[in-house]
Amino acid sequence: MHIELIDIVIFVILGSIAYFWWNSNSIRELAFSHVKAHCKKHEVQLLDQSVALHKWKVTWSTGQLKVLREYQFEFTSTGEARYKGEAVLIGNTLMKIELSAYHI
Repeated sequence: MHIELIDIVIFVILGSIAYFWWNSNSIRELAFSHVKAHCKKHEVQLLDQSVALHKWKVTWSTGQLKVLREYQFEFTSTGEARYKGEAVLIGNTLMKIELSAYHI
């Protein structure tokens, strides 16, 4: 059996794509748990029980290339109106969670 260089390249590319997908799912779950705790702390209700990836980019952080991910979510404070929020993670580190202005 003779393995060609192209076979190795294809294997590495497919493996990288699979790892990125798996890692992105675990980071999304991490973002969700941070957002859920943040909403509970501020006594608002997270709607749809989810966060959605809004955008991502590769960035330089602490001397390394990392992926910056921005997630959006919706919440309510009164049960009547929906408000938007955003969570930003670099790698698996939470950088910030912002809630738009809402009625108390």
